[in-house]
Amino acid sequence: MSKRYDIVNGPDREQVFDSFKNTYGKGGRPIQFTVKNGANQKTLSDVRIVGMSYEDGSGRNLIISGYCRFGKEISADFSMYYNSSSRSGYVEL
Repeated sequence: MSKRYDIVNGPDREQVFDSFKNTYGKGGRPIQFTVKNGANQKTLSDVRIVGMSYEDGSGRNLIISGYCRFGKEISADFSMYYNSSSRSGYVEL
């Protein structure tokens, strides 16, 4: 069963696209997002984007899927809605 977290900070649009472009290539740099559940903040680290699409016509709202490191989970699958302008959204792990 997945759990939903609010994204309170993340990379800019170019970093997201670069991460997607270089997920499996040399020089790929994983990105990270800060999420919040209640009063607690946690970090999604070593984020690897394996799928991405536009949510609307703005080019700033993205639907992202991939895997990451989250807490004790070595590799967690996720799906995410992300607004790269406000650097906010939500993620389901």
